[in-house]
Amino acid sequence: MIILFNGPPACGKDHAADFFKAKGYKHLSFKYRLYEETIKYFNVDKEWFMDRYENRDLKEVRCQDLGHMSCREAMIYVSEKVIKPRMGLDYFGKLVADEIDLTKDYAISDGGFIDELLPVVEKVGKENFRLVQLTREGHDFSSDSRRYFDGNITKEYVLNHATSIEKKYVLPHKFDVQSYRIHNNSTVEDFNGALKEIFENEININVIRSNNMQLKKEEIQSALHAGVCSVTFTKVNGDERVMAATLKAELLPAVVEKVLAEGETPPAPKKPNPNVLAVYDVDNAGWRSFRWDSIKAFQAG
Repeated sequence: MIILFNGPPACGKDHAADFFKAKGYKHLSFKYRLYEETIKYFNVDKEWFMDRYENRDLKEVRCQDLGHMSCREAMIYVSEKVIKPRMGLDYFGKLVADEIDLTKDYAISDGGFIDELLPVVEKVGKENFRLVQLTREGHDFSSDSRRYFDGNITKEYVLNHATSIEKKYVLPHKFDVQSYRIHNNSTVEDFNGALKEIFENEININVIRSNNMQLKKEEIQSALHAGVCSVTFTKVNGDERVMAATLKAELLPAVVEKVLAEGETPPAPKKPNPNVLAVYDVDNAGWRSFRWDSIKAFQAG
C-alpha cells in the first residue's frame, strides 16, 4: 500500500509521513532524489546543502556556490532545466517506483507533478494507492511549482474549518484513485486523530482484500489441478505474458528422484514462497513461476 501526502509547503506532509512511519510504513520521497542530483550538479558538500536547506533563515537566501540561487531555486533549476529535459518528465517518478517492494507499505511525503506520480501508480496498481490531500489556512502553492493531485475524494476531515482550494493549484489530470482530504487547521492532536482514522480504515480494507485474495488463490489452484488454464501475468521485466499452465497430475512430467551416493546428505527442501506460484508451462514443456500479484487475467480450461 502506498499513502501519498499532497499539499503546499508547511501543511503537515512530513508530520503525516512520520505518523505512518511509526506505524510500520517505509518513507519515500521524490525530493530526496532531487537533493542528490542538485548536490551533484553544483558539486557542493551534502551536509552543507542539507543544513542550509533545512534552515528557514537560509533556505531562500541566494549564494554563489549555487549559481547565485537559493537552495529551493537551485533544486527547481536542476529538476526543470537539467534533469527532466535530458532524462524525461517521469525520471524522478521512475526512480521512486524502482525503490518500491510490493510486499511493503510506504508513505510518500511529497509530490505534485503528474509525470512523477504515474510510474508509482502503475507499479502498485490504483487499488493499492491512496492519496491524502492536505490544506492549511495561509498556505498554498503560490511559491511552489507543485500542485494538488485530483483524485476521488471519499472522505473529508474538516479540522476547525475548511480551507478553499483554488482551481489554479489543481493539476488538470484526473487520477482514478481513492483519496482523502484533511483541512489541517486545528491542533496536532486533531490532525493525529484524522491520520489515525485513515490508517485504521486502510488496515481494515487490507484485511478484507487479503481474505478475498486467499479465496482467489484457492479457486485458481483448484482450476489448475483440474486442467490447462490460461494465465496472463506481468513478468519481472515488465513484459506481459500469456501462459497455458497446469498442475494436473496426468499432464506433469515424471519426477525423477536423485540417487544419493553412499554417505551423501540429501539437500534441504526449499522453503515455499507464499507470494509465488509454480506451474507447468504446457507449450514450452517446463516449470515456470510467477507472483500472485502479477496476475492480470485467468481463464479456467
